Amino acid sequence: MKQDQSAITFLFKTSKDDISTVKNLIQPHAIGAIQVLAPFQESENSEQADESKLDLAREIAEAIRPKGKQTMRKDALRAALFGYNSFINQGGESDDRMRVALSSLSKALRPFAPHHESPMDLVANRERQHFQEGTYKGTIYQCTPLGVLVRDELKKMDAI
Repeated sequence: MKQDQSAITFLFKTSKDDISTVKNLIQPHAIGAIQVLAPFQESENSEQADESKLDLAREIAEAIRPKGKQTMRKDALRAALFGYNSFINQGGESDDRMRVALSSLSKALRPFAPHHESPMDLVANRERQHFQEGTYKGTIYQCTPLGVLVRDELKKMDAI
């Protein structure tokens, strides 16, 4: 990730105006592409932007927090928001309950990202891993900046 940022810094050292052009050229489903460019985009009204991000994080946290005794929802939230490696954490075995819980979490996020291929991308970057021979190994989940805000809100609610 650092290497990508330094390459982008080099490319845009003289002209930060081109960042919006590059963002428009990058496919929306490219994992992490927008996050790589985010530090270089200056906000005109950063306080207002920060407040709107916090409001969105509160809304998302309220919508996805576990209700009652939804222990698998808690586990899915911990996996998505604290980092998770399905191969290592599950000992190489598939866990259908976690898959269903993560799917349910993604469905709960749908109203906040109706046009995304996967609403889970709002709170976690996912990277599918494969063995050298090409078979599926597992998925690594890493929290996004919005996911960090959602995680903080869920902690305040004592939900996770």
